[in-house]
Amino acid sequence: HLDQFDEDFRVLRESVPPGVTGPWQVYSRKDGAPEMFQQWDTHYVRNWSLWLDVKMLMLTPWAVLFGTSGRDVPATEAAVRNS
Repeated sequence: HLDQFDEDFRVLRESVPPGVTGPWQVYSRKDGAPEMFQQWDTHYVRNWSLWLDVKMLMLTPWAVLFGTSGRDVPATEAAVRNS
């Protein structure tokens, strides 16, 4: 699926090890556009912290159990952007 993105983004994505979950899985799930995928992943890689990983892990069950994105959890989108 990374073939649809430019080389700079692919290099950025490959600069970090794969994880269990991430912003794409939490915030966009299957209903996000590729541009959102790139936006969330770029933000995550450039702003990585242990706290950001903890937030992703806390929001993942919500997205999986309820089939909705983490954006449906009050105030989470702003919290991730401000981290």
